[in-house]
Amino acid sequence: SLSGPSKLIEGGLLLLSLIVVGQLVFGSVLLSGRDYPIDFIAVSPLVWAAFRFGQRETATASFVVASMALWGTLHGQGPFHRDDPNESLLLLQAFVGLNAALALAFAAVVAEKRRVDEEHLALVPEAEAARKFAETSEKRARFLAEASAMLGSSIDYDPTLVRFLQLDPVGGLPAAP
Repeated sequence: SLSGPSKLIEGGLLLLSLIVVGQLVFGSVLLSGRDYPIDFIAVSPLVWAAFRFGQRETATASFVVASMALWGTLHGQGPFHRDDPNESLLLLQAFVGLNAALALAFAAVVAEKRRVDEEHLALVPEAEAARKFAETSEKRARFLAEASAMLGSSIDYDPTLVRFLQLDPVGGLPAAP
């Protein structure tokens, strides 16, 4: 997980990649006069935003891509420009809707995984305490079973008392004489 300056740097790089990809796919600056079918490249920064940032940042990245796609399409640039403006906008709407839905779904899955991981980490100390309690309970039960067997099988009081006192109450095994 990022924090502080490293998160700001990565956020800046994400914004830069959104602008570069937006210009490559929908702008006229880098590929003037060409309508290459490279609209799928716009998905990469959205996936990056989904996996490395939160849902809010992913929605913002989707908005930036959608804005650049709309601008490019309305100005006759990019893979969705057609002679009929209605057709152009319908193609663009399908692209933007699909990209936003997929990016937000990725972000939701990542957020859920992070939540589950945090819950799992919170349960680790409880599981360790339960394991230690079970080990202690097992040792006590073993001691009580051995003591009960010893007391029930012996008629002679003095030797039984000596053997009983030699039992280790923690491990249940006879203590060294």
